[in-house]
Amino acid sequence: MIPYILAENPNMDSSEVFEMTKMLTQGVKLDIFVLQISFLPWYLLGIITCGLAIFYVTPYQEATLCEAYIFFRDKAIDEGYLAPIDDESEVEVEHVEPTIEDLH
Repeated sequence: MIPYILAENPNMDSSEVFEMTKMLTQGVKLDIFVLQISFLPWYLLGIITCGLAIFYVTPYQEATLCEAYIFFRDKAIDEGYLAPIDDESEVEVEHVEPTIEDLH
């Protein structure tokens, strides 16, 4: 969960991130473990196919874990353990077209 928390909250220090991870995973650590173990047959298939299946399995696993984080985060917000993300605190990224001078 730590990479997902840091992606949403890059200004949090490590102790806050660990505390938030503990809070989000309280009571569901076994479920997360079973979710990760469920990918073991896919990785075994990757070994059998000389690593080709890994190109499909790894993004699928990361997307699944990301959705699990979103589910647990939203559940914590609904139950009042976390405050909703403030839209004003989100960082806006401005797209700047490179110029020829930037390339030199």
